[in-house]
Amino acid sequence: MVTPDPVPNSEVKLVMFVLVLSLMGTYEAVYLYFLNKNLYKREIYFNLMEIKQWGNIWEDKMKSQKNEIHIIHGKNSSAKKVNDELNNDFDGFKKWLLPLLPRKSKILDCGVGPMARHSIEFSKMGYDVMGVDISETTLKYARKHAKRNGQDIDFVKSNLIDLSGIRESFHLVFCTQTFGHIPEYLALETLNQFASKTKKGWYCLIQFWEAKEPSIGATIKSVAYQLIHRIKRKFVKSYHVNCSTYTPEEIQDMTKRTGFTVVNNFDGFYLLRKN
Repeated sequence: MVTPDPVPNSEVKLVMFVLVLSLMGTYEAVYLYFLNKNLYKREIYFNLMEIKQWGNIWEDKMKSQKNEIHIIHGKNSSAKKVNDELNNDFDGFKKWLLPLLPRKSKILDCGVGPMARHSIEFSKMGYDVMGVDISETTLKYARKHAKRNGQDIDFVKSNLIDLSGIRESFHLVFCTQTFGHIPEYLALETLNQFASKTKKGWYCLIQFWEAKEPSIGATIKSVAYQLIHRIKRKFVKSYHVNCSTYTPEEIQDMTKRTGFTVVNNFDGFYLLRKN
């Protein structure tokens, strides 16, 4: 008779924790533990919970919060933190990205955001920039910031999973702090859209949020976060923003399937070349 391997004690504790929370009515706990790797079941979960993952959630969120910094980094953020992050990004770009781009190169900033931070900096450096966002209210704020900085930037309302309305192609398709908010089941189509707007032999820069090895602590923290937001939504307007992560192997596979080659990875910033 074969004796089965014992279940690790940590697993037993986690399952018990999930079951207790599920008995309390915390459906997120069951989802996080049992359905985390199944995209189709994940979509069923979000539909049942009536949670928006993409699309109008950003217009709703922008109209409700009306604060550019809070939209970018949450209510505990500050202008200093946002500016420091921008400066840190461009310190890196000046070393390994900008030398690849001739002056006047055309750049498409996907998910430009309410402050249009990266678009404005690229424009100041002499690049021809177009900023795209799914939210008209976000674009209203972006235009205000561009005008305040004396930059003439073309802002276009478009969903990143359908860029067919944009007829031009670009030397650089740029997407930071946005791709992770796209649900996983739309990721491949989004990359296809990026590829369709990237000139052959030129570049796409995407900030992927890389998946980390799950730990008990991280799982419990995630469950607690979901629980707090579920309770919060009962009393005040709150938004559940999608956060998608990928392993390096998944990123390699997705980019290859969509006609890109990974040139380098700079701490989550993946520089891709259009084949």
